[in-house]
Amino acid sequence: MFLASSAKPIDENLKKLVDEIEAQSPSLSVLAAREFRYSLRQTPVEVNIKEPRQFNVLEEFIIRAAIEFQPPPTEDELASVLGLDSVFIKTTTTTLRSLQTLSPTSPLTVTPEGRLFYEKGSVPQPPYPIQIYAITDPLSDKITFQSESLNETTINYLI
Repeated sequence: MFLASSAKPIDENLKKLVDEIEAQSPSLSVLAAREFRYSLRQTPVEVNIKEPRQFNVLEEFIIRAAIEFQPPPTEDELASVLGLDSVFIKTTTTTLRSLQTLSPTSPLTVTPEGRLFYEKGSVPQPPYPIQIYAITDPLSDKITFQSESLNETTINYLI
């Protein structure tokens, strides 16, 4: 024989939700409702973003020359071939080197990253940092990344 008891083990924080469930479905009765919590670990992570931009004509000529000329030219040789003042070439190669598109040595050599960008018709812009958060969930044994801190986010897990 079962003892009838009117005291249902329902958490105070969940009473309103239980009342809504029972009101929407009169044939259902919530027997128990408990709130469980567990800790997530949040770790700030700084990520450097490198976005492409279309290269200009001079950048294209310099990168293309570094890829196609055998042996690769120096900055002065390339300026002579293009009929330009070497200042233009040196300024542009300095920019391309700072973007890690060209190697820091002479003659002109394209880096593997520079080659990838060149194939897409672009060069990278200077990288900029952003902060994201790595969220470690020990229950599911997963790591997720999100742009907002957990302190700014409400997470509701209702089962």
